[in-house]
Amino acid sequence: MTIPDIFSAIDNGDLGSFFSLISEVKLVPVHAEMCVEMCLLSTGRNTDIMARCFFKAFNLQLASMASMFEKWTRDDVAALDTEVYVSKLRMVST
Repeated sequence: MTIPDIFSAIDNGDLGSFFSLISEVKLVPVHAEMCVEMCLLSTGRNTDIMARCFFKAFNLQLASMASMFEKWTRDDVAALDTEVYVSKLRMVST
């Protein structure tokens, strides 16, 4: 079992394969952080559950991932406003 196998399970959103892979693999913290980053960047199904499992299984700390979050905040924040679309015809209940 390798990291590409784990990446494939993340891409497919396959929890069964994912759980069996992380229960049998030993990852160094750097590789576990790479997997969490992939989970956080993916929009597939079950990626939130998978990210949470990495934090628990490999005892990851947010402080150790601070550089990743810092990099995300250094990106052009103004671009975030243009990526979010809100329909002008949304219903508002009163």
